[in-house]
Amino acid sequence: MGLYDGNTILDLSEEKYLQHRQLTHMKPTLKEWIKDRIKKGCRKKLLYKRIPILSWLPQYNCGFAVSDLVAGLTVGLTVIPQAIAYSSVAGLPPQVGKMQENFLC
Repeated sequence: MGLYDGNTILDLSEEKYLQHRQLTHMKPTLKEWIKDRIKKGCRKKLLYKRIPILSWLPQYNCGFAVSDLVAGLTVGLTVIPQAIAYSSVAGLPPQVGKMQENFLC
């Protein structure tokens, strides 16, 4: 007979149904579209591209953590007087510079 063999489309196996959709060039259902997007979007290469921490975190060690901590403290301690100086140059109270420093870092 035909594709349905006297049955409704609900009686088709998933494989036959998908073949039928491809042959008739029907748009995918929302469920099929989401499934396809998840398959395409969750590839390892794409995840590493979108979330860079996944590539360098496995090689991160304690030496890097100490260096990062020192760098953070250095920048933090440098920005405080710099922000206060900029506020005084602008003719504002030092508290405004300190408040701006919190937003800029």
